[in-house]
Amino acid sequence: MPAKATANNPKLQFLQKRFNDTVMLAAEKAAGHLLNPQAFPLPAANMKSLERALYDVAMVLPKRKREKFADKFKASINASDAQRKQKYGDLHAVNLRNNKAIADQVKALPVDAGMKLTDEETKTIVSKYSPVKTKLPGKIVGGKPKPQQASVDATTLQFIVDNLTCVKTNDLKKDEISLGAFATDNFGAASDKAPFFVGKFKKGETVSLAGNATLFTFSIDGGSTGVVFPAAFVAGLFLVEADLIHNRELGEKLAVAFGLIGVTLMAVSIGLFFVPGGALAAIIILFVSGAFNIFGHYIIPVLIDDFSLAVTDTLVLDAPPAIGETFNRSLAFSISTSLSGITKGSYTANARWVTS
Repeated sequence: MPAKATANNPKLQFLQKRFNDTVMLAAEKAAGHLLNPQAFPLPAANMKSLERALYDVAMVLPKRKREKFADKFKASINASDAQRKQKYGDLHAVNLRNNKAIADQVKALPVDAGMKLTDEETKTIVSKYSPVKTKLPGKIVGGKPKPQQASVDATTLQFIVDNLTCVKTNDLKKDEISLGAFATDNFGAASDKAPFFVGKFKKGETVSLAGNATLFTFSIDGGSTGVVFPAAFVAGLFLVEADLIHNRELGEKLAVAFGLIGVTLMAVSIGLFFVPGGALAAIIILFVSGAFNIFGHYIIPVLIDDFSLAVTDTLVLDAPPAIGETFNRSLAFSISTSLSGITKGSYTANARWVTS
């Protein structure tokens, strides 16, 4: 969400802070469980929660990394109730010592009616600030549609990354780059793809993903799946240089954690809007990027080195699209080290959403 959108709007500030704080509370819960499993129990193993996903990431790392992660949040976990109230507002009521999922606790808290967004406010915000490229009935915005059968509705939507280009290498010679991905739709379904090796890059080099190009396929056949339009989709990518290539389990756990952010935010959004609907899904998607930034800036770099911040792209379809429509994207990444936060490498990706 652009800063100008939230600068003078208390409701949007409240919404973004609630989402960001939920992510941070999940990190605290994971760290607390590392420090004292009995005092900070996690939700049941068969429940998908962001805190368990983060704990799972930490557990496939060396002991020193786990300790570093736990120590980062130790002070805030042990802060007084007054201190936590100052930091988290009404979310200070979330109990880290309860085994109930953080998202479930957050969505159970009452929301002041003055902070809820009306349906009209939601639609206005989406239309004014959304970076989302939308397909409107009879009109395509922000892409290069190539209809093959304009009269036939598509039944699938694919997110494809054709290639990666190295703008600046992370290492002195060549980078060994792996690409991970995650996706969420406004129906609360999450998908993830563990980082896979793309290639060795030197400055200015482009490498095709070839057979690995299609990362996600969504069903958008309303007749068989019940998909209701408007429908929102977000796909995210992250790069890792060297580290995850030799630790596939870590890559898998990391992709799952990213994928659960969108689902978590969908869950905690209950009660923040007066009227649910397609515009609601779209505005939540707008705030996902802010939560990913919190996750990428303050949580993941504590755990791994040479990691790129996640880059997300969003598509909202106001109506069923025709077969063969293509929405092209150009995504930019920067790779930094966990210790310094200094950007060392940068990349671009050519991606596209395609209907069939």
